[in-house]
Amino acid sequence: MIPTVLLVALFAQSAPAQQRLADASATYASVAPSVFLVERRDNAGKRLGIGSAFLISGNRLVTNAHVVSGGRPFLKVGPIAIELTIARLDTKNDLAILESRTPVEARPLLFGPAEPGIGTPILALGNPQGLERTVTEGLISGVRTLAGRRLLQISASISPGSSGGPVVTSDGLVVGVVVGFLENGQNLNFAIPSELVQQLLSSSPVGTEFDIAFTSASRFSEEESAPYTDLASMNARRQRVTASIRLAGALASTGDQFWSITRLAVAEGMTDEAIRYAEAAIANRYRDADHARRMLIVQYLIQAIFADSFPPATVRRLVGLGDTLIIHKPSHPAGYRARAEGLLRSGRVQEALPSARKAVSLIGADTALRGTYWSLYHRIGALQNRPALDDSIFAAMDNANATDTDEWSSHARHLEERTEWNRAADAWAEAFALSPTSPAYACEAGENYWIADKVGDALAALRTCVEQYSMEVRFDTATISIAHQLLAAILNSRGVYPQAEMHARQSLILNGRNYRAALELSRALLSQKRPTEAVGAAELAIRESDGADSEAHFALGDAYFDLQDWSRSETAFRKADQLDPKGTAAAYNVALCLARQGYFKDAAQWMEVVLKRDPTRSDRARIGGMIRMWRSNP
Repeated sequence: MIPTVLLVALFAQSAPAQQRLADASATYASVAPSVFLVERRDNAGKRLGIGSAFLISGNRLVTNAHVVSGGRPFLKVGPIAIELTIARLDTKNDLAILESRTPVEARPLLFGPAEPGIGTPILALGNPQGLERTVTEGLISGVRTLAGRRLLQISASISPGSSGGPVVTSDGLVVGVVVGFLENGQNLNFAIPSELVQQLLSSSPVGTEFDIAFTSASRFSEEESAPYTDLASMNARRQRVTASIRLAGALASTGDQFWSITRLAVAEGMTDEAIRYAEAAIANRYRDADHARRMLIVQYLIQAIFADSFPPATVRRLVGLGDTLIIHKPSHPAGYRARAEGLLRSGRVQEALPSARKAVSLIGADTALRGTYWSLYHRIGALQNRPALDDSIFAAMDNANATDTDEWSSHARHLEERTEWNRAADAWAEAFALSPTSPAYACEAGENYWIADKVGDALAALRTCVEQYSMEVRFDTATISIAHQLLAAILNSRGVYPQAEMHARQSLILNGRNYRAALELSRALLSQKRPTEAVGAAELAIRESDGADSEAHFALGDAYFDLQDWSRSETAFRKADQLDPKGTAAAYNVALCLARQGYFKDAAQWMEVVLKRDPTRSDRARIGGMIRMWRSNP
């Protein structure tokens, strides 16, 4: 049974609560008819997104700029969609004033105090997920400045689709416009203060539909791209930018407008659109203009094509544009560059070389473009299969101070293809000197020095590689694993076995499938008189090489030999010999293992194989004596 005192208390509390609910219901009834669903559509009428808006006069509504940016706004009234125009836009504060050609049948909402006190009860209305005129209750819980914008923090919950809806006090006055929420926050929702709406209403109109669309497209383009690991955000930004640029392009009608949207499309890598807009700029403004201006647009069209990959039709167009520019401006390098790139992409490499050479000769000291022109010349020269030409072009490029890290690394690749390992290593070292925060170049230098048998230089470069990578947050584990493996090999060859073991183990931690590291670990352990451990490392090397590496089997034979397990040692050396039938080391050791097991005649046969494969051995006489001795044994 509930105590009488508690019952009295419950009834005492219920009256204010009931009154508050009645007030909220009355406020909702007066405000809700003035709140509408707004759709953003593309030129084909496809819906791109939804939001909320509220009426402030006979044909004017308020919403967020992001609700209507990148598409055409429509007001949904039941099954009817009324097209709206954007009368004013404030992208900084994310506000837009929309206008309808016909009056909207609803009571306009009035604005309340500029900044209501914290703790003021409020209602937020909107269309979350398309659920029209949804209301949530809360308080003004704070006034914040985020990213340079003054916002009201509200405790009323909001969801996608609520953006642009009104935040009203208990008497139905608008104190804010719903703008968004922090996804990682607990009920952290925000609204734009109503005073900013009133400031926007007193500002000048934003201009034509193209101006509005172009402003919106520019705003989206200026948004910082999300990290490459956040694919969802990257794709969302890409969709916003693409849709807004296409809308502005559809609204463009003058040469200047087409030129403006071309620049934006080039910056976003929208090659097909950029080409189309640039050609429209030529057709709409420069058809009868002087050649200088027409050629300026041709140059920009060439730049648009360079912004992305080249389909065959675009390549043919590029060559033609280059020829057009050469005819009208023979001293301008852009035409020769376009022709060279087009011919290169068409597979006409030899024809491309003279144009690339001419482009470089005309570029002069234009530091902004010089590297790009030289890079094209260098690429084309390398494809001529004439090493001397490739080297001379790169030397000229270096003398012109047009080389950078990318060019040094590119030339290093060319030298690797020609198996000029020492020069390739020097080129990688130069790339690292230009970009000391990119340890991958030091790793490449070390590997090439090792192949070139410049052990000292390899040791220094590889140590720099692992030391620099140790300070990186992200790194390529495969690259560092190889660096540690090569360090282990060098230190094994110098007799520094404990350090070789350490590097080999570090290599395996980074890449447990690096059988070469397991092989170096086996060698380091065996040299430290730890044959049992060496067996395990050698067996790992065999497994990870799928049994195809003769050196791994040889290392296993060595380990079993030290353990005096002659049978297993013989088996391992036989497999090593099978995989390397021209070598003599494994055959020699097979003979020794057989002799220790008492199979002297078989041992003699294997030693004869050794002499047959290498008849000029310095120890030929000693081996001959062993064969005669084993033959004489019963």
